[in-house]
Amino acid sequence: MEHNDFEAVRTLFSQPARIVVTAHANPDGDAIGASLALAFYLRKKGHEVEVLVPDPFPGFLSWMPGSDEILIHSVEEERCLQLVAGAGVIISADYNQLDRLNGLSKAVIGSDAIRVLIDHHLNPSDEFDYMISETRISSTSELVYQFMEASGDIHLLDKQMAECLYAGIITD
Repeated sequence: MEHNDFEAVRTLFSQPARIVVTAHANPDGDAIGASLALAFYLRKKGHEVEVLVPDPFPGFLSWMPGSDEILIHSVEEERCLQLVAGAGVIISADYNQLDRLNGLSKAVIGSDAIRVLIDHHLNPSDEFDYMISETRISSTSELVYQFMEASGDIHLLDKQMAECLYAGIITD
């Protein structure tokens, strides 16, 4: 089943907010690429954005722009928990169940933040306030690109975002 709260998410992103973008444990190229591209995109729209992952990502992905700014919960637990506690919006990128955050899941579940899913996997849970879930698509990175395009924001696409999206698409 597909879920598309596109208009609600687009409206949500129209007002500046503190946003935390999260990716699943043992993040792969799509999780990192989609998360970083979202962060770059949302910053251009005036949001404060941090990217958090539960544990380290593979070193071969460290070439991606912004990868050095990703916070790793298993390394910087207190900082990550502070960011989740202070977030107005938490985006779940490239995973469909909050337990995929391992030790970070409890903080996200307990947060008062609006939870947004942007994902392409089957059977998303009902733990999210808004979902953009499209299983017929190759990757979450492709879904991020389509969201930007449908929002009329393709002019915001830059080299950094394109590199991250491309990496996510070709590795998934």
